Amino acid sequence: MHIFDLKSCKIMKIKLLLSIFLLFSISLEAQIQSFCGHADKLKGVTLPIHVKKTHSDGYSKSDQYVIPVVFHILHLNGPENISDEQIMSAMDALNEDFNKLNEDLVDVIDEFTAIIANVGVTFKLVRLDPEGQPTTGINRIYTNLTNHGWEDSSKINQWPPHKYLNIWVSKSLEGYAAAYSWYPEYADYYPELDGIMQQHDYTGSIGTSNEYLKHVLTHEVGHYFNLYHPWDLQIGDGPCGDDEVDDTPITQSSECILDLATCTPSIVENVQNFMTGTYCFRMFTEGQKNRMIETLNSPVGNRNNLWQEQNLIDTGLLDADLSISKIGNSSFSFAPNPATNTIQVKFSLAQTSLQLVNLFGQILLDQKTDNSSTQLIDVSHFPNGTYVLRYGNSFEKLVLNR
Repeated sequence: MHIFDLKSCKIMKIKLLLSIFLLFSISLEAQIQSFCGHADKLKGVTLPIHVKKTHSDGYSKSDQYVIPVVFHILHLNGPENISDEQIMSAMDALNEDFNKLNEDLVDVIDEFTAIIANVGVTFKLVRLDPEGQPTTGINRIYTNLTNHGWEDSSKINQWPPHKYLNIWVSKSLEGYAAAYSWYPEYADYYPELDGIMQQHDYTGSIGTSNEYLKHVLTHEVGHYFNLYHPWDLQIGDGPCGDDEVDDTPITQSSECILDLATCTPSIVENVQNFMTGTYCFRMFTEGQKNRMIETLNSPVGNRNNLWQEQNLIDTGLLDADLSISKIGNSSFSFAPNPATNTIQVKFSLAQTSLQLVNLFGQILLDQKTDNSSTQLIDVSHFPNGTYVLRYGNSFEKLVLNR
């Protein structure tokens, strides 16, 4: 199919290219089922020949991935105009899930506990808009389009998708779905539609949503980072499918039956995986983590630009005065670096204190210095990652890696 043929029919309303997360029941007592129709819709549809794969050869992993996020709340002053607190609950769930901190991980069955992944991605509401003006990262828009979240035209006021993860929240997706996202390779060709659309009552864990649905956004961000459903790639003529991830078993459906083993005898399916969309979803696997990290280091869909230092400065998530590029010519030195539990600092000028600062400008340690030329600093209780040591007007990068 030619490019112009695809565009003239809007790629069958573009929904042929979407990853759709459909939840049928909203009862807390009932099993929440999911259905994603993109597998059938994509049959026979090909991308334009020049569109790149998401594979990134020889990528190098960052010490810390921070993703700038903006919420666009489409509303008519109804319940769909969810509170800041509900949005923050969605952000909390997202950060817990991507950092292996969600409390319901204790429910994961023994077959999969060894491969639960800490993806190591942090999501932050931005502090600067595209014009460089202060923002809360929450953009409220009064519009009737809140009733038509399924339509592409509802993705209004998109902020540059190579700099921001755009999340739209609407009153209704018109019965088609609860949320949907775009894979990087399609976003690469249609950037104006890149982002996540989500119904308000499936966003976060409080307000119009609930605890059962707090992982829905995690599921959609998984698609945004190039994860399939475990059964998306059909195998033969049967009901089972794969997802191009080695440690997720061949899977049939999203039913929440913990001992389900229908596709491969004696091999239990990972129905508690975030990408199944069951009410019991709890985890990513190490293989899924690797696939997402590869995507974050690939230019496809501009996912590799989101977490770059300059973009974090541009979106207000990194203080330019603390940026790694401005570090150097210091009045102190230290070793080792990377460090594990302690560092020895050598001073060349007398200052009052040594500060350890994270990449968001938060002071984590403010230690008084004495008159000695060297001092031992305990950093054992700080998590792995990249930090800045500040001594007077001097800055140095510190990496903790245990």
